[in-house]
Amino acid sequence: MPISLRTKIGVASMLGACLAGAIPALAGVSLADPVSLYGEQIVFDVKRNGTRVGTQTVTFGRTPDQSVKVGVALELAIKFLGITVYRYDYRSDAIWRDGLLIRLKSKQNDDGKINEVRVVSSEDGLRVEGPKGVVVASADLFPTNHWNPGVIGSKQVINTLNGSLAEVTITNEGRETITAQEKAISATKFVYRGDVNPTVWYDDSGRWVKFKFVAEDGSEIVYECRKCGL
Repeated sequence: MPISLRTKIGVASMLGACLAGAIPALAGVSLADPVSLYGEQIVFDVKRNGTRVGTQTVTFGRTPDQSVKVGVALELAIKFLGITVYRYDYRSDAIWRDGLLIRLKSKQNDDGKINEVRVVSSEDGLRVEGPKGVVVASADLFPTNHWNPGVIGSKQVINTLNGSLAEVTITNEGRETITAQEKAISATKFVYRGDVNPTVWYDDSGRWVKFKFVAEDGSEIVYECRKCGL
């Protein structure tokens, strides 16, 4: 049967759910320089009910003053009978310094609907501007980017889709053997509950190695690591 508009695989839910996590043993580890952990790029295949529908890429680099720049690109296309019935494109660029977010700009094209969010560090904290207006967040909050394990213990994150502050609780569900970068590895499974409800896996060094959630239409969305610094 044809894919309904509801089968936009809950993209907004997906990105809002893409939150960071970390292994308790790494709680004191700083990711001021993620290049040393991941390299210059990580890549995930995005699958819906086992079928590949897109790719998420995260790139890392350094600015002249040695701040860290992070770029995220997510491209999705859902097809029916060989015809693309839905497209989604998300881009964000951020600057981090000493483990703190300095500024971020994100833009999503949800099948023609455009949303933008801007985050800028100020004396009062992080000024977040999005479709829902302007809010000021604590300077040490993390955005909904899933590469940074420093968010461990956080109860609130910045939703880079709409500029809201999302309330979350993270539960350690134990260790599992998963496949990442075409090999079996041991990883810790975390379940998120609250404004977003994904499941995320991290290896012993804190690398993001797998991601899963259930979309609004009941389909299962899985991020499979193609390249994640292993």
